[in-house]
Amino acid sequence: MLRVHFTSDDLARVRVAPGPDFLWEISNSIQTLQRRDGEREFGAWRRWARPRLSGSPRLLSRLLPPRGYSPDFLTPTTGDRGTLQASVDVLLSTPRRRLRAELERLAPPVRLPGWLGELAGGDADALRELGGALRTYQREALAPHWRRVHADIDADRALRMRSLLDGGTEGLLAGLGPQFRWRAPVLEVAYPVDQDLWLRGRGLVLQPSFFCWPTPATLADGELPPVLVHPIHHTPDWCLPARGVRPATG
Repeated sequence: MLRVHFTSDDLARVRVAPGPDFLWEISNSIQTLQRRDGEREFGAWRRWARPRLSGSPRLLSRLLPPRGYSPDFLTPTTGDRGTLQASVDVLLSTPRRRLRAELERLAPPVRLPGWLGELAGGDADALRELGGALRTYQREALAPHWRRVHADIDADRALRMRSLLDGGTEGLLAGLGPQFRWRAPVLEVAYPVDQDLWLRGRGLVLQPSFFCWPTPATLADGELPPVLVHPIHHTPDWCLPARGVRPATG
């Protein structure tokens, strides 16, 4: 279980993200692509996506295993993230010390092998390869569906806004869904590990995510700007291709 601890200042600083986050959707979908559960929600997409992808998912899956820890630097919470390229630029500017610390946590206690070791050392070629893999994956696996991703996240945001208008911040938190329980001043969240997140006046960003599955997600480092990523509702036919959709590559 994840326990998010609020103060009165935090309750005044809860906000819903303005739309989909490119890197959260990439990260969550890479993990979902490797799983077998959620067949109703993602089975058709997996069967559609896998033949389209070559090297990028294999490289990215080394950073994003289907379960357990994944590095926080892959989903930055600061800087300009309005486009895919801007988001990737923020990610690639991660300080070398942080890269090494998070990648060593991903693959302890042995020495980081090959490309992961180069990435941990801030090697320019390894960073460029990571950036290219992220852009390729977005273009091939997500861009053809990005209009649907955006529309469904907008619908979820509208639902959260109604909860906020009807019940204030506590109503918003109480209405997030069955995976959440608001017991003031703590939000209890279904989570695969036991973790506490102390907001300490920093507030909280609620980030709806199309590919977040099956439980909500947050950053492992509680000192980073707090974000809580949560799944949204899907209709079974969402993966059916929409005619005339122009890919959104960022």
